[in-house]
Amino acid sequence: MPYQPYNLTPIANSSGIVSLLQTVNTELMKGYFGILILASIWIISFMAFTVTTNNNGIKSAAASSFISFVLCIFLRGLGLVPDLAIFITLVLTALTVVLAKD
Repeated sequence: MPYQPYNLTPIANSSGIVSLLQTVNTELMKGYFGILILASIWIISFMAFTVTTNNNGIKSAAASSFISFVLCIFLRGLGLVPDLAIFITLVLTALTVVLAKD
């Protein structure tokens, strides 16, 4: 029998996209799937805001933090991120908005 690094049996038994994402989060990624999605969206949106606008980095960080906070609420509803992630993104959003205020 060939070596299989992951047990893919639960993925075959998922009934929809939500159960597939939850299974990938718990079985394959050990709970880090939602957090990696959140961090990736923050980095991509920060780079996009920094490149396309003439604002300084802190305003881009504030906009990216707000987008990641809204996404974090959605991901928490799906059960992909813990409650601590909502708290961290809320604090990050508040901090960057206060620092970005002219």
